[in-house]
Amino acid sequence: MECPKCKKTVGENDAVCRNCGIALKEPKRKKFNVKRLVNRKKMQASSDLKTVEGRKGLVRQKINENRLKLVLFIISIILIIVLVIVLISHISGEKGNKIALELIEYSGKSVSDAETDVGIHLKDGSSYRGVNTALKFDYVFESEDEVRINDITYPEWAVTVLLDKNEKIESVVYTDFKSVEDDLRGDKKDKDINLDKFDKGAKYSTVTDEIDCDPYSITYKKDNTSYLYKYYYMTDNGDAQQVIINVAFDDENKFLYYSSELVYPENM
Repeated sequence: MECPKCKKTVGENDAVCRNCGIALKEPKRKKFNVKRLVNRKKMQASSDLKTVEGRKGLVRQKINENRLKLVLFIISIILIIVLVIVLISHISGEKGNKIALELIEYSGKSVSDAETDVGIHLKDGSSYRGVNTALKFDYVFESEDEVRINDITYPEWAVTVLLDKNEKIESVVYTDFKSVEDDLRGDKKDKDINLDKFDKGAKYSTVTDEIDCDPYSITYKKDNTSYLYKYYYMTDNGDAQQVIINVAFDDENKFLYYSSELVYPENM
């Protein structure tokens, strides 16, 4: 092969003349592949879109997670508030019943002795008209918290004391007005409660499991305790029948007797 400039002989594969330095062959240029570039752009765009969608998905997921956490937090706060209210109410009721139990320990003794040792002041009249008209007592100690029942205000609970003819403590009654705040008739039952199947001496837990509701009031005496329950059930003709049941136990919590009274509407 001959160099086109210096006419010297050069090799067939030489890219440059060894004598004059002229380029013998033009360097191969890579062909511009438009299709490949377009495909690459499409792939990049698709990848970018997936990345953006992925980021949006992560953002949405994070927002949903935060919303769920907020909802769960709010629910937890509400449950805590409800629990605190229930506990406060329970503790308040337990306080009243505890005072009643402490007072009955002074059965046959004077009110002044009980007041001094228990650390409370008994009044000869309630601050609530409903208590004065609904309960029979000589002295009373009542909750500072109130409830409204049929548009009448009562204390949440009251502890009342009855004296014997010698002016000594004969009985102490704990009344839980809050238990009938929602319905003055008491708990709703499926049917009438019948305790005839229980013999004298039956266990307290066996009898009260059959009743299956909280007492409206508890009367403590030296040798026995009686529980008064208020409930109602629906009769076959669709009417509501209210019942008051009184159940007595001895000082060893053994069943003594019970009485049941049907309550009918008056002044209609």
